[in-house]
Amino acid sequence: FRPVKNLCRIIETQLDADDEAGYFHTALPSMVFYLHRPIFEENNVAEMRRRFRSGKRVFCILSKKAYNSFAGSRDLEIHILARRPRFAVRLDTLLNAGQSQEEELLLISNRPGAIIKSAKDRPTS
Repeated sequence: FRPVKNLCRIIETQLDADDEAGYFHTALPSMVFYLHRPIFEENNVAEMRRRFRSGKRVFCILSKKAYNSFAGSRDLEIHILARRPRFAVRLDTLLNAGQSQEEELLLISNRPGAIIKSAKDRPTS
């Protein structure tokens, strides 16, 4: 039930001093606590694209719905490093199964990294 903490642990294993970490179109201020460093908060698609195109490695947590703003873009190289469900606390979200998928949080980067799969993503035997 604590996807941000888990995603920050993944970021920590790959984060260098010059890398940037933050979130897009969501509010995850606890990232500062978990990563012990400043983070970015981006809400503008054009500015987030600029950030991804910079020479820095960028780690970004966003919802699956927000990810669709970047998916399929041929001018950006985006890699999904991990995905975690966001615990739904609103009744309308719990009752609407399609909306709950949009509540899934993704950790993406402009560079490939060690892909960490959730239990949901692993094959079953």
